[in-house]
Amino acid sequence: MSMRRTTPIRRVQGFILMEVMIAMAVFTAMVAYGLYLQNLTAKAEQGRVVGQQYAAINTAVGNYMVTHYAALEKLHVGCSTTTFKVGTSGAFTPMACGLQISSTVSMVNGMQPTVAELIAAGYLPPEKAGVVAGVPSLPMDSVVAEANASTGVASNTKAKGRLFINIDRVCLATHAANPASVSAPQAPDAVTGLCGPQTTTSLTSLVFNTQPYTFSSATNFGYANRISAAWTQIGADAAMSNITKGGELKGANFEIPNPVRSATNIGMAGIVAVRNGYGASYANNHARVDGSNPPTADWSFANNSISDVGKLTAESVNAQTVSAKMVNAEALKLGSRVEGDACDASKENVSFGSDTILMCKSGKWAALSAKGTVNGLEYYEFVLNKNSGQGMALSVTHCPKSGCSVGYSFSNGGPVELITSLKNDEWQPVVVRAVDQPNGLNGVVQTNYGFEVDGFGYYKFMFYTGAGLFSQLFNAEYAYFVIRFYRINP
Repeated sequence: MSMRRTTPIRRVQGFILMEVMIAMAVFTAMVAYGLYLQNLTAKAEQGRVVGQQYAAINTAVGNYMVTHYAALEKLHVGCSTTTFKVGTSGAFTPMACGLQISSTVSMVNGMQPTVAELIAAGYLPPEKAGVVAGVPSLPMDSVVAEANASTGVASNTKAKGRLFINIDRVCLATHAANPASVSAPQAPDAVTGLCGPQTTTSLTSLVFNTQPYTFSSATNFGYANRISAAWTQIGADAAMSNITKGGELKGANFEIPNPVRSATNIGMAGIVAVRNGYGASYANNHARVDGSNPPTADWSFANNSISDVGKLTAESVNAQTVSAKMVNAEALKLGSRVEGDACDASKENVSFGSDTILMCKSGKWAALSAKGTVNGLEYYEFVLNKNSGQGMALSVTHCPKSGCSVGYSFSNGGPVELITSLKNDEWQPVVVRAVDQPNGLNGVVQTNYGFEVDGFGYYKFMFYTGAGLFSQLFNAEYAYFVIRFYRINP
């Protein structure tokens, strides 16, 4: 019985030992794979942090360019020279490139601000500049030389591995130089180093690493994870050279020159950059003219004009002056002016005031009117009135807004005459009401009235009635005339 019991036991023990060995192998593989994934994740996180560093610096550069555009466009194109090259660096000619941006902050080279200078100027929060400000936390090879910063002389001295900022200019032909067309960027003037008089200056920038990121075939997956994470974090304006062959910097849909060159003058491998300014998507800084990236707040043109507008379409226009071939707006609000005040028609010709549209005429604001039409709101009103047994009376019951500056008189000698100083090419006469109830001579009613113009061009109103003759004045029962003179718009 004992023999029958011991044999199965040995077989069970052997089976358990094999199972444990297999389990240990599986466990070891799982741990190794887990560590591998953890390592890849750590490298991706390193790349993500570096990508955030690139993006933060790029945003700071964009804001710096927008704020100091007027000063930057006046700096010589030579201020944008880079000298990064393997072996012996390039060289540059020292020139006045400094830019004082406040009482306490100045840039040694306004076209190549350093990360430290952007922090000092308040454009870059220190916590977003990296553990070491401006230095990416990825391994780099120290193989690229840089010219002497003071003298510009070519050097074999290795450049400090850091993120470098370079701002350059793009000269674009103005509309006046090339109407209704889009021209290719032009080179700056060879003498002045600035964009020519028939061009306008656009700024472009590049943030890039001065030493290539370390790559080896043994760690290519980790390298790819880092760069991929950095690329994603930087965004649409990220660009890089081929990781093994080098070459120019290529983005998702663009290519730009690589500022870091090999000894044979080929773009270095392992360079990652981000562009800003002209040609970039830079959603955080500028709106695109095609409307794909609209502005997020009101625009200020600092009292500068918008020229060559063919058609202006808006929900509303609230302006002191508007100059365009066509304005299409749901609502239009004009600047408020005072009728009679001085104006300059070369700067503005239509405004609002005194509850009406005003036009600049002969150096003064006047109510809008079509020449030769009658202004129904501007008139003089005269009333000729006689009651039975009384003499004829004349009164002025209404005057224009400009005041009662009219000369007038009337007489009863023969016909009754209202004589005025109102000229026939400036005023339109209208009889508003005429009532005549005379006894007449021998019971015959006599009424005859109308306007005449004297030899000087002035109006007079004259009428014959049974009440009109002085000898019969007191025999008339009643006579009443209302006469208006409406202003003719000049």
